[in-house]
Amino acid sequence: MTLQFETHPIVGRVARITAGDDIAWIAPQGGQVVRWTHAGRDMLWCARKRLPGKSLRGGIPLCWPWFGSHPNDGSLPNHGVARLQEFDVADGADDRVTMRLPQENLEAELHVRAGDGLEVSLTTSNSSDEPVAIEAVLHTYLAVRDVEAVAIEGLDGTTFLDQLDDMSAKRQEGNVTFNGEVDRIYSASDPVIVRDGDGEGSIVLDGRGSCGSVVVWNPWIEKSARLGDMAPDDFRRMVCVETGWIGADRRTINAGESQTLSTHFQMA
Repeated sequence: MTLQFETHPIVGRVARITAGDDIAWIAPQGGQVVRWTHAGRDMLWCARKRLPGKSLRGGIPLCWPWFGSHPNDGSLPNHGVARLQEFDVADGADDRVTMRLPQENLEAELHVRAGDGLEVSLTTSNSSDEPVAIEAVLHTYLAVRDVEAVAIEGLDGTTFLDQLDDMSAKRQEGNVTFNGEVDRIYSASDPVIVRDGDGEGSIVLDGRGSCGSVVVWNPWIEKSARLGDMAPDDFRRMVCVETGWIGADRRTINAGESQTLSTHFQMA
């Protein structure tokens, strides 16, 4: 079993893994899953161009070791340094790949496995003599037929911070649906189901108890136009449902220890 490599038209060299109905392509640039197909269907949305100096929008970018702006230094890149760095390919086979990124006293290890859906794990190890608090997110862009027909189950009754309303705390009532821009950080750890219209494309995201935050995001019309790397109708074809450790759910990793953020993606 030998790991295969191909060339992606935007990010260059990618590892290709496959098992059963599932095929995934992972770029060492950013440790980013840039495509995943199940039974021939694209499950992830990805932009058709990349802005200079930016990571490719789409797939599963990694936010690490912070989410959003840096808490102390606004000159540092949003969502951390991982998405802008080259990971080392450490190990792999037909159905899986492991990539690593050393960063001062921290190391990020990405493990992706195809088969029965897709499993993505990000392990952070602390080699320093002091505990380190970090945030981490699997910033997943799911492909959908029409976001206005999408319903996200599993968040009813949970609280969220509304990033479009000065981070005010609110309670989710019923399923999450879309008729405008949405940018929310939910306090949630149970699996969520993203139902795409008639349900044929429904997908379960299961954090396996490793996460306590779920971000739901769609930029809608005006913001997607400002972003510069999205076509006018791209907002209709995607929704971000991101599992991770954010804010009050950030993790403290003690000296010499590791913690893992993991999500299993599977057709419902």
